[in-house]
Amino acid sequence: MGLSSLVVSLANTAEPLYLVNRRGSRPSGEGAAERFDQAIELCRKAGFRRILLRGDTDFTQTAHLDRWDGQGVEFLFGIDALPKLVRQAENLPEKGWKRLVRPPKYEIRTQPRQRPGERQGTDR
Repeated sequence: MGLSSLVVSLANTAEPLYLVNRRGSRPSGEGAAERFDQAIELCRKAGFRRILLRGDTDFTQTAHLDRWDGQGVEFLFGIDALPKLVRQAENLPEKGWKRLVRPPKYEIRTQPRQRPGERQGTDR
């Protein structure tokens, strides 16, 4: 039996707050809302003023989003491109969104090199 771990951690230090080992066949978001609630409470007690929850699409549990928002908790989750959401996005006014421009992951600081066999005068 394989395990699938659910880890809730602090982003700035990677310090684990909660770790739950589950069977490998369980959905990744299963039980996440309960652990998020515990982490929110723990962080509030520790004096954190700003809390941001992050996760992939499996952590977007709409039943909890309004409650977290009402508590002043921010969240950044992926969401599946469901047909209804795609239609809503396509119908947004031009001023309702802007293109996300990501900086390059790294800058190449050397001159590009040719691969072996690409050099002039070689027959490969």
